[in-house]
Amino acid sequence: MKRRAHRAAALALLGFAAASGAAQPPSAPPLALPETSLDSLPDLPAGPAAVRGRVVHESAAADVSGIPVILYALAPGAGPGLRGVLTDETGAFEFSAIANDPAIVYLLGARYAGIPFGVRFAFDAGELVRAIELPIAETSSDTSAAAVAALEIAVERNCADVTLREVYRLENRSRRTLFVPEAERAGREPILRVTPPERASGLRSDLGDNLERDGDALLFWGPLRPGEQQLEFRYELPERGRAFELRRELASGARRVTLIERPGGPRLERSGSE
Repeated sequence: MKRRAHRAAALALLGFAAASGAAQPPSAPPLALPETSLDSLPDLPAGPAAVRGRVVHESAAADVSGIPVILYALAPGAGPGLRGVLTDETGAFEFSAIANDPAIVYLLGARYAGIPFGVRFAFDAGELVRAIELPIAETSSDTSAAAVAALEIAVERNCADVTLREVYRLENRSRRTLFVPEAERAGREPILRVTPPERASGLRSDLGDNLERDGDALLFWGPLRPGEQQLEFRYELPERGRAFELRRELASGARRVTLIERPGGPRLERSGSE
């Protein structure tokens, strides 16, 4: 009964993106959990290990009790596992009797003020207890502190198409997580707007529900946590051998733009301001 109550309380956590610059390297892409019910997945793989942690708010006076936390397991050759718990009055939580196979990837997440906070990890060989501090923070819809620190565009050929990979390194210079709620988006510019070239297909991104479509454009409204966060888009252009134009007008500009030519790929030419 206790586990079922925890599952129900943690249901809203599904779909969190583990993309905090403090929790994982900025080079790691956002990682989205599947949209599914906690009751639709089996429990975590059993074993001798435990995850013991604490949800920590930026303000020591904030209430960190009763916050739903979930742990999601991706084991090679097996289906995913999932378990939810609630923090105690100090923000502490624990997942016990779980497998510590280093090949299993774990995603730990909590949702606070409607924003997901999470980390990704794996046990080291022989490790029995993993201690994790999960920071959470208040949010702000003032995106003036957001900027594109760098943009990398790589183009390469495959069997029939041209593949483009765009990597944006976003910077949040504030101490709050930036997020613009849907009700506040009208008439405002998003943190990032990307428009793939005409005839682009097979668009792939790890942003999940955090990416909004506006015609041909892709809009990112957050969450963008303090520090740096990397966002990546991939897509194909079916017309090999033909020239195409790729325009990127970034509201904050970009301190560095890198164009990468892969061996055997198309030749790149840059125009416009440096």
